[in-house]
Amino acid sequence: MTYGSDTNQARFSPDGRKFAVVLKKGNLKTGLNEYRLLIYDAGEVQAGLTRPGRPEPVEMARFDSSSNRPGIADVRWLSDSRSLAFLAENPGETAQVYTVGIGDRAPRRLTNHPTTVLDFDLNGTSDWLIYAALAPLDWSERNARGYAVGLEFIADIAGDGRKTLRNRLALYITQKVSGQKAGGPAKPVSLQPYKVPGRGYGMWLSPTGRWAVALKHVAGAPDDWWTGYRPIVEDSIFKNGNDPAAASFTEPTRRPSCNTS
Repeated sequence: MTYGSDTNQARFSPDGRKFAVVLKKGNLKTGLNEYRLLIYDAGEVQAGLTRPGRPEPVEMARFDSSSNRPGIADVRWLSDSRSLAFLAENPGETAQVYTVGIGDRAPRRLTNHPTTVLDFDLNGTSDWLIYAALAPLDWSERNARGYAVGLEFIADIAGDGRKTLRNRLALYITQKVSGQKAGGPAKPVSLQPYKVPGRGYGMWLSPTGRWAVALKHVAGAPDDWWTGYRPIVEDSIFKNGNDPAAASFTEPTRRPSCNTS
C-alpha cells in the first residue's frame, strides 16, 4: 500500500467518518504499475474488528503509471468530507491535479501544466489552487542543431544542468476551479518553492483562498535568526549555557506569505 510520500498511511476525512488509502500493484503483462484510490467507512471497519466479514471499500479512481512516478499520490480530503484531491497520471502523461467526489466517482482534472506538477494545495472549497512545477524548457535550438555529449552527467543533459533545475522550479496559482467550471490560466508567482525533505514543497492556502504561505530559501541570513529564537536555542547545542557566538549558521528558511488576490 502506498500513500503519496507517506508509506502505509491512511488519510481520514475532516468529519472522521471515512478514510482513504492508495493501493499499488505491478502488472507483469502490461509492464505498468496499477494504482487504486479507495475509501473505507471508518464505522464499518471498527465494527468489523468484532464480527465476521470484511468491510468493502469504494473505488474512487484508478490510474496506471509507466514512469518512475506514482500513478496516484498526495491524496488529501476537501473540507466537505465528500471530495478528495490528488496528483495522478496515466502512461504518456505528466502528473496533474485531480479531484473526485464520492457521489459520481469521476476524476476531474484541474490543471493542464506542460510539465509534471510536483506539489499542490487547495483551499477548502477548491476555489483556489496553488501548485509547484518546473517551468517548461525551450529545446527548439537543441532539437534543430543537436547536442554534443561529452563528459557531462546524464542529469545535466536531460535537465539542462542540475544548477538550472532548481531555478526552473516555480509556483503557480489558478482560481475558480469549483463546480463544473474548470480553472483559468495559471499565473506564476514570483517566489521560488523550497523543498522540505519528505514534506513536499512547503505551500499552503488559507481556507478562504485569499492568502498563500510558502517556504523560501534564504542564504546568508544573520546568526541571530537562530541564536535569538528560543525554541531552537532550548533544543540545540546552545542549551545549558553553550556560547551561541561560537557557532555559525547558513541558509536557514522562513515563511513569507503572498496575497493570491
